[in-house]
Amino acid sequence: MAGLGFCALFPPFDGFDETAHYSYIQQIAQTGTWPRLNDPVTADVDDYLKVAPSTIALKARWSYPAFFRASADTVHAGAAAIHAERNPARSWRAGMQNNWEGQHPPLYYALLAPVWFVSKGWSIYAQLVLLRAVSYLFAWGGLVITTFSIARASPGLSKAPLLVVGPALWPVLFPMWFPEMARLGNDSLVLLLLALAWVVARKAFDPREKIFYFALLGAVCGLGLLTKATMLPFVAALGLFLTWRTWHTRGDAAAVRASASRLAVFCLVTVAIAGWWYANNLIVYGDIVGSNDAIALARQGGLLKGLSGKLSLSLGIRSMVSIVVSFLWAGTWSLVYPPPVTEIPIMILLIVAAVGWIWHVARVKAMSSLDAIAALTLVLFIIALLQHTLVLISLLRAFSPAWYLHSLAPLLAPLVAGGLAEAAAWRRARPFLGALIIYPVLFLPFATALLLFYFAGCFDEPSDVAHFGLTVVATCAVSPREVLSHLTMLGNPALAIPLFGAGWVAMLIGVAFIITRRFFIPERRALFPSG
Repeated sequence: MAGLGFCALFPPFDGFDETAHYSYIQQIAQTGTWPRLNDPVTADVDDYLKVAPSTIALKARWSYPAFFRASADTVHAGAAAIHAERNPARSWRAGMQNNWEGQHPPLYYALLAPVWFVSKGWSIYAQLVLLRAVSYLFAWGGLVITTFSIARASPGLSKAPLLVVGPALWPVLFPMWFPEMARLGNDSLVLLLLALAWVVARKAFDPREKIFYFALLGAVCGLGLLTKATMLPFVAALGLFLTWRTWHTRGDAAAVRASASRLAVFCLVTVAIAGWWYANNLIVYGDIVGSNDAIALARQGGLLKGLSGKLSLSLGIRSMVSIVVSFLWAGTWSLVYPPPVTEIPIMILLIVAAVGWIWHVARVKAMSSLDAIAALTLVLFIIALLQHTLVLISLLRAFSPAWYLHSLAPLLAPLVAGGLAEAAAWRRARPFLGALIIYPVLFLPFATALLLFYFAGCFDEPSDVAHFGLTVVATCAVSPREVLSHLTMLGNPALAIPLFGAGWVAMLIGVAFIITRRFFIPERRALFPSG
């Protein structure tokens, strides 16, 4: 419920890149084609930004604070653009801006095109809430699938509930999950397909290792690659792992043939489904991913030329810190952040989970196949993030955000849960760890309240990235009627806030239950049962 509430909490197009994602969906729904490089967004977006408030990142005519300080006629026109029903017979019209998300494959957008078509006469707010909700349910379904798969496959983990509910616990531990997955964006479908791939991989790597499951794994990975290129690290990790297993059995000819045939089937099916998209990118753009940034970089002379005179130690350090912080909390496109100190406990929690998992692996000197693939995927993903950050520094002096890592939750959540379970076995650390686990649940409503107060025009917009704290909250909270009135013009707080609140209470109760169940179990050997 908290996630669905979040879908309705923030105004139209305030999620990262939502204008481009929305336009992609609309173009498929109305024309049956998808955007190519530098194709325009829909004119619906341009028309909206002329009268309604939005994030300064979109260079809209009105920011939220300026909008609510404007004349009554301006506010009325903006509210009408948000809530008024639209002509369902309107045709596709090209707008002025470029659709930078045309670099992505079409599967996610094709799946949501019927949802857009059904709701084409709705208000822009109602339609976006529906699209966001369907998109969010992709991601939520992925966590449910992974959680039930672990529970069914590992009944011996009943004494270590952190390991059983690890995927379900991900949004609790890392609250950036909500603005990342409750926006319109293809990361949610990547997560769902990764969850399915994780389940199929568990079947593929059981003692029988039926070749059917490797074909099915290739099919799921192919669909993932037709969703977003961020699936590539996982596919590469699988390919490397299967190659290593083939090489590892080189002393047994029959085993080599069997292992090589599984690798070949996986690769052939994956390429058969998704190869056409990436081959076309390579032919047309000279880049297998077809990234706008990579194409722009090639046109300006390459990475080394672009970095010359721009890259420095201080910029590199700031970029690394920004990458990590963007995983912990980046909010929405409005870039309203809580004080940095409030994110430190979540950072410590992440470090504790990583240290706990590494400690366990070093202690038992063993790692399951799935854990090895997940760890390798993470390494490859981080390398890609760092490489993309260098590209963005050379082009814009910017960094590549790490909120995309939330799409890897089906792979990484078991590692995080395992690390926390290992740390929970350190008796003296249990109270501290319990506080760390419950802290993100308390952080979420505070950070969300800052966003809502900003949307309501309660304080001035940030010029770039600004941090706001308790003073702002206290100032805005004394005028609840005005805040709710303004939020009602932007959305439907009467629906969103109760949904979010009920979900938040359920999260709090669930975390308390997990802490009391886990932290009073002394048997360390029950944490990581064999198999």
